[in-house]
Formats: sequence, C-alpha cells, structure tokens
Amino acid sequence: MRKKKKALLLVLLVITVTILMAGLLFSRFSKSKNPVSQPLTEKISPAVSTSFFTKYSNQEYNFSLSYPAAWNLPKETKITPPQQHLYQIVFNPGGEEYFIDVYRQMMPLPLTNFIRDYFTEASWLGEQTINKQNMVKFFLPKSGLESSGVAGTAFAKGNDVLVISTSILKGEKEKILSDPILNQLAASFVWQE
Repeated sequence: MRKKKKALLLVLLVITVTILMAGLLFSRFSKSKNPVSQPLTEKISPAVSTSFFTKYSNQEYNFSLSYPAAWNLPKETKITPPQQHLYQIVFNPGGEEYFIDVYRQMMPLPLTNFIRDYFTEASWLGEQTINKQNMVKFFLPKSGLESSGVAGTAFAKGNDVLVISTSILKGEKEKILSDPILNQLAASFVWQE
C-alpha cells in the first residue's frame, strides 16, 4: 500500500511540474507574440496587410492618420482655455504613448520658426517632404543622467501646426528620431481638403 501511495505522489508531482512548465512556456510564448509589443516595422512590408492599422480622422481640424489597430482608442482633449495649443490626442493611452497636438499661430510662420519659438530647446533636421506635405522632424532633449528626449514631427497648413511626438525616450538622438511607430504615424498623416 505504501508503494502505491509513493507511486501516486510521484505521478502527481510529475503532472504538477509538467503543468507548471507548460504554463511558463505558454506565458513566454504568448508575450513574444503580442502584436502591440512587436516593433511596428515588422508589420509594415509589402507582404503584410494594412488591416493591422485603423484610420483616425479628425473633422474639426481636417486631418487623418493610421495607427495600429491593436492600440486602445485615442483619448482626445480640448485644451481650455485655448491659446496657441488647442487640442491633444493621445494614442495608446494604455501603453507607450504617442501624442498629436494641434496649435494655431497668429500669423503663419515657416515651420522651423514655429518649432524654434515654441520648443525653445529643440534641435531639428530641417524641412522634408512626406505625402507632398512639408514637415520638420525635431528632437527635444531632456536633462538627466542618461540621454533622453522627445522626438517629434511637425506639419503646417495655413495657421495650423500639427505635431506628432513620442513621450520621453532613452537613447541617442538619432535612435529616438528613427522611432518606427513615430515614423509610421507621420508617413500616414495627411491634411484633408
């Protein structure tokens, strides 16, 4: 009888250990397959469907862009009282955040002048063209022990300026400016007519 109990305990122990190991392996496997945590560049290729993205349109400020469909719904905030900064949209508020900010200038200035005046410590790469629109990529450093900062892309239309930016990121300026999600958001941005 004692041998049967020992054998039964041994079998139960092996089953328990097997279940725990399977659970651990499943947990690691499912985390590595999480579509939100994978770099966006892995999803953007000619062979990959654009169904991974959904379109966001803003009728009040007449623009649209695409963002990963797995993200949470954007959180929109009107700035009150409105001054130069009018509106903010936060994409993926449950995870890594990307901001869309709308500003209105009194008089339309060149985009680099707006960035220099509004983000006084920003450095920029100069104006570029994307989707037949002028844009400026800029970097706003943050002080601290490690290199970090905010990467942004700005677009202008008339008196309106729209800035797509990341929250504070760690790393060298060039790495921060080449953030794949920021670049995808900027590449899909268009002013509506």
